Amino acid sequence: MVSVWSPAKELKTNNSEAGGHLIGYADAWRGKNPANCSDQEKKHVDFIVAGVNYLQSRVGLPAALCLQNEPTHATGYASCVYNGDQFVR
Repeated sequence: MVSVWSPAKELKTNNSEAGGHLIGYADAWRGKNPANCSDQEKKHVDFIVAGVNYLQSRVGLPAALCLQNEPTHATGYASCVYNGDQFVR
C-alpha cells in the first residue's frame, strides 16, 4: 500500500508539509468550476503517478493507494486538507 501524506509544500496554501490545503482547494468553494484541476493539483497527481510507476518497475504494482488518511483533518505533521471534489478529480 502506498500512502501520500502531503503534497510538496510548494503546492500548498501554507507552503508547509504540515496542515494547509492543496492550492485550488479554495477555488472550489468560491464558485469556480470544481471540475477544472489547478496546476498544483496536476503536479501532485503527476508526482503520485511517477511514484507508482517507479514502484511498479522495481517491486511491482502497489496493491492499494491512499491519497490521505484523514482528508478533512489538519495536523502539526505532514498532512493536507482536501475537499471532496479534489478527491474525485
